[in-house]
Amino acid sequence: MTRQHSAAAMILAAGYGSRLKAITADKPKALVPINGIPLIERVICQIRKAGISQIIVNAHHHASQVIEFLKSQQFTDLDIMISDESAELLDTGGGLLKALPLFGNASTVLVHNVDIITSLPLQSLIDMHKKSRHDISLLISQRNSSRKLLFDHENLLRGWKHTADNQIKLVGNAKAASLNAFAFNGIHVLNPTALAGIPVSKCSLIDLYLSLAASRNIAGFEIETPYWFDLGKPEQLVHVAQFLQSNRLP
Repeated sequence: MTRQHSAAAMILAAGYGSRLKAITADKPKALVPINGIPLIERVICQIRKAGISQIIVNAHHHASQVIEFLKSQQFTDLDIMISDESAELLDTGGGLLKALPLFGNASTVLVHNVDIITSLPLQSLIDMHKKSRHDISLLISQRNSSRKLLFDHENLLRGWKHTADNQIKLVGNAKAASLNAFAFNGIHVLNPTALAGIPVSKCSLIDLYLSLAASRNIAGFEIETPYWFDLGKPEQLVHVAQFLQSNRLP
């Protein structure tokens, strides 16, 4: 029987990892190793440090490998469940909506991309989210990115833009000129009630949240951390492996 938890986590791990090319041809991105440790194991260990024991993992590309890996590991202190998207990849937003019933009675859910490695204590973002009483709290930064989220003076989500072609999506009557641009860092915290009643459909996380931003409080938070990496490209895998080794980090 599934244990009841006040907090839960979801690892978004269903994607093809297409930017990693040949590396993910025969394995899911979640199982790509950095210095011998698969990405998903690294994220699970970070979530465990935050005191969360209920974890939902969505899977599509080579889903059976993800399932077998999780079964083979000694995660006996954790309640790990699979949200199986083998039949259809629902993108990040649709995947979150599909997994919603698995959160049970959890009042707070941490959502973490599988390809993010960071020294950030995840509990710090959870604490900021609870203190703010927002519906959804996004980890953001001023790092270089062609895709930016747009926030108003209260740090509430009001739009998105793609700097390469100047494509802009705005919430309501928001004016782009008055908004501040930040990159989304692939980790956020939400109250599951903010997504209640929304039908499951294939959509990105960003499009989902832009559609909700007029009626929900979706805020951005900057938190300083020694390192943060997005493992989306082969050269980044090499760089991060060398960084961790040179700094004697696991």
